[in-house]
Amino acid sequence: GGTVDPYGYLLDAARRLGNAEQDGLAVEVGTSVGRGAAALAELYAYSLGVDRSFPAVLAARRLLLESPEPLHAYRLETERGRWEQRRSQPPPGGERLDYLAGSGAELPLTGGQAACVAALNVLCAVADPASLVTEFSRVLEPGGLLLVASPYWSDAGDGDGQWAGPESLRRLLAGDFDVVAEEDMVPWLLRLARRRWNVYLSHCVVATRR
Repeated sequence: GGTVDPYGYLLDAARRLGNAEQDGLAVEVGTSVGRGAAALAELYAYSLGVDRSFPAVLAARRLLLESPEPLHAYRLETERGRWEQRRSQPPPGGERLDYLAGSGAELPLTGGQAACVAALNVLCAVADPASLVTEFSRVLEPGGLLLVASPYWSDAGDGDGQWAGPESLRRLLAGDFDVVAEEDMVPWLLRLARRRWNVYLSHCVVATRR
């Protein structure tokens, strides 16, 4: 009870279950505009957000790193066809954080380099989730944390049955990971406008690399 959203659940697990010093590198795959990677930067020595969308990575860098130029405002649709300008809250310093455009299935890391890998609402949106899990296993150090959330709803059109629910993830993790925490039906809300939201129910899993 009391879980706010998948980010809150998984980041709380990282605080509780990560190594005592919280050192090392954290990686968020599918970072979008960088919310998860920024939160992980507060827990680990360095955080890297990776996304295959260049516009998303550019927005993340502008918002959180003020590079290549600051982003101080955004537009919010308050009613149908009506928009308001809102100011962005300045983020904490970005010296422990960066973003890059790339594939989660081919991360620019050596084996065992990461202390934590997070993938929120990503695995169900790709055609080959097993390749991502294999890559997560490769880059994680022994004992490293894997933080995964999925609403099991996809635009990918994969339709092959390999990613249909919690059992799908458990099968993918069984070879290299031990599940240490899990919670299903965690609400995930996306605001589209002031009076319009999308609501998903996510399955959250925390696992350690053997």
